Amino acid sequence: MPSVYGSGVLGHDHLMDFPGGADFNVAWEPILVLFTSKAAANEHLLTDAQIEAAVERGDAIEVPVPDLTFHCSRVSARVYEISTPL
Repeated sequence: MPSVYGSGVLGHDHLMDFPGGADFNVAWEPILVLFTSKAAANEHLLTDAQIEAAVERGDAIEVPVPDLTFHCSRVSARVYEISTPL
């Protein structure tokens, strides 16, 4: 959406369901939510319902990015503590 974002995006949020939530999946496929106008881009979307409403109004589009899917499984606190960041 070059008319909205120009040469880039200044910031972004990450929204995801927690383990046990309706949309939680170990293989997490990111979905970009892009606003369709500068006016719509002033809205701060924090919930699935807000995203769905913005898409229905035409204020945003969703772009699935399956090539960026990553593993998002739960691990114990101990396993997390001894892990090595990549």
